[in-house]
Amino acid sequence: MTRTLSVIDTKGPRDYPAGDKPWSLGGGAAANVPLDDAPDGILAYIGYEGGHFFVQGITDGIDHNGKTLGASAWLKDGDRLEMAGRRWLCRISGEQVRLEAAEAAPALKAPSAPPPAPQQRMDARTRKLLGRAMLGVFALLLAGAGFVLLATPVRVEITPQPETVEIDGFLPLVSVAGQPLALPGSYRVRATLTGYHPLDTTLTVRGGEGDFAFTMEKLPGRLTVNSAPVSAAVVTVDGEPIGETPLRDVLVPAGQRTVEVTAPRYLPASRTVEIIGMDQAQGIDVTLEPAWAVVHVSSSPADAEVTVDGVVVGRTPVDLELLQGNRRIEVGKPLFETAARDIAVEAGVDQRLPTVALTPSPARVRLVTAPTGATVTLNDTYLGRSPLNIEMPPNKTHILRAALPGHQLAERRIRLGPTEAQTLALDLEPEYGTVFVSADPPDALLTVDGEPRGSAVQRLRLTTVPHRIEISMPGYVPYTAEVTPKAGLSDQITVTLQTEAEARRLNTPTSVTTGEGQALRLVTPGRFTMGSSRREVGRRANERAREVLLTRRYYLSERTVTNGEYRRFKNDHAVAAAGGKSLNLDDQPAVSVSWDDAARYLNWLSARDNLPAAYVEKDGAMVPASPPNTGYRLPSEAEWAWAARMAGRPQSVRFAWGGTYPPTGNAGNFADESARGIVPAILDGYDDGQPVSAPVGRYPANPAGFFDLGSNVAEWCHDFYDIYAPAPGTALTDPVGPPSGTHHVVRGASWRAAGISRLRLSYRDYASEPRIDLGFRIARTADSE
Repeated sequence: MTRTLSVIDTKGPRDYPAGDKPWSLGGGAAANVPLDDAPDGILAYIGYEGGHFFVQGITDGIDHNGKTLGASAWLKDGDRLEMAGRRWLCRISGEQVRLEAAEAAPALKAPSAPPPAPQQRMDARTRKLLGRAMLGVFALLLAGAGFVLLATPVRVEITPQPETVEIDGFLPLVSVAGQPLALPGSYRVRATLTGYHPLDTTLTVRGGEGDFAFTMEKLPGRLTVNSAPVSAAVVTVDGEPIGETPLRDVLVPAGQRTVEVTAPRYLPASRTVEIIGMDQAQGIDVTLEPAWAVVHVSSSPADAEVTVDGVVVGRTPVDLELLQGNRRIEVGKPLFETAARDIAVEAGVDQRLPTVALTPSPARVRLVTAPTGATVTLNDTYLGRSPLNIEMPPNKTHILRAALPGHQLAERRIRLGPTEAQTLALDLEPEYGTVFVSADPPDALLTVDGEPRGSAVQRLRLTTVPHRIEISMPGYVPYTAEVTPKAGLSDQITVTLQTEAEARRLNTPTSVTTGEGQALRLVTPGRFTMGSSRREVGRRANERAREVLLTRRYYLSERTVTNGEYRRFKNDHAVAAAGGKSLNLDDQPAVSVSWDDAARYLNWLSARDNLPAAYVEKDGAMVPASPPNTGYRLPSEAEWAWAARMAGRPQSVRFAWGGTYPPTGNAGNFADESARGIVPAILDGYDDGQPVSAPVGRYPANPAGFFDLGSNVAEWCHDFYDIYAPAPGTALTDPVGPPSGTHHVVRGASWRAAGISRLRLSYRDYASEPRIDLGFRIARTADSE
């Protein structure tokens, strides 16, 4: 219920609910509770503290129960207030206070005439007594004035409002104009209130300090607790034990308390109780719920022992009262396997478990074989390898088998009773097969399972297990195989050994890729005529025809090295433009590169791929390493000519496009119409769309899979340049040029070439300095010998 102040006067009854501020009594806009005939302004406040109303005066002339109101006073039902010339009766009920206006006090007026003079004169004795009385009064007034000057205003508040209050000291408290005064010193304060502990304390009055507040404490309540269906349950209040049920009138401090009742095999019961205190009796009755459920356990056969969590609890069939939670139930009987089951017990939820079918205890066999490691099966079910401990159902005939490669199968029938044990030892008999071996060369050596057996042409009797056969001979690649003879049958092994060189050839990959991602194709060369005949149009004197035999296979890159690839080795590489057209794009061929710098790039690439360096630096120049190795290098002139003219073709060709002069269509990048004004001469009517070098691989590859071989840019070769002497009837084997020289061989046409002489694949050029139409591609020896 909301606290309310009601006023009943000539204006009628009015209610004023409590707000954030106390009620202000008076007249005008300043007061939130206007009173009849009250002047403007606030006369007094009515407030609420600790369950009691109080009044606090603001102006003089307010009386409380016939006495002038001091600072403030507690209000009780029936109190009287006088203010604004009117009496008010206070009615208090709970948190409701009502002010009822009484009749205004009558205004009295004295007669207008002066009062009559006294009728008799005072005699001497009377005057003497009157003088003494006046002197006494003067002394009392002087003492009172001194008390007022030394005393301190005192305000004592006790919550809640007590029924009796006593304040004792050296001198009692004196009320002046409704305000209690006390001289400095100690005073004893005593107060009583039904349902509360008596207050007995001391206050000390010092000059200027007179406000004192005290709080009375409630007496504890008396709590009674009963439990059912069991007694002797432990009772705790806020976690502290206070006894066992039944409890009678146990003192509990006032306030909200948590009462918990616990008993073995029952669920805890908890209640939140508001303890009234003030010596009042309260009681609660608690019904405890069981913390168990009934679980029925049966077995087949019956009369089996039952354990719960390892504790024997009875024999089947049996009804068990199990506490809630996860429980492990085991059912066992002699000659039978113990059966276990995990269940979750929920309090109050009974369970009837399915009948436990007990399995007879198994028989046991210890199986040992000689040799060990035999595969063991029981009734065709794999069990493992010997030696082995085997469990089997009792009172049944079982077939036990042991199998070991190279040995005859062993089989036994066995029948045992429950818990019966036996050790069984089996000797496994070996079995053999025949293997005929023949080899070429016939004097090769034979080894079986690492043991030499002599000539590789013979008949072998071997156990029927896998055997490792090896046939070897110096200079040949060993032959290795695994053979498993079959019992009663013969096998034939016929082997032709490969020379080491033949094996290398067969195992060489047809392509490889550099660590930079450049693809190289395997080239298998042979014998061909290098150079040109004297009757060939455009022939030059340095193209003397000669027979060449290339015996070693080699790898050659599908494309020439690009600017982007070369810049990963030399990041400041840059090429000047030609006729305003760039030669410096990443996908254009790397040109303006000297032969030495090309060799240095190839050494760098070899190092990245863990290959030996094909070149070494000597006196500031790069020269081929000796002996030659399988590192990346430039192709020899003969290797370049074979890849350009012979590889992938049925016969040698004169031009890169395989036809006749002039080129047509998209034959390659030469000095075409788009290069007019950039180069001295062009191929009239031919337009390949590239005035200068084209991105590598722009035009179709030749039959062997090489791009731009004979177009786009000319290419450095590995050889020093020389004019070969005539050698009729003799084939040069794997030529690599003279050991020294001033210039290096340059092969292939470029975007600057137009004439028939330079476009021929037999055209030989040489250089010692870089050119803007001269690049290079990667080669590598495939066969180390």
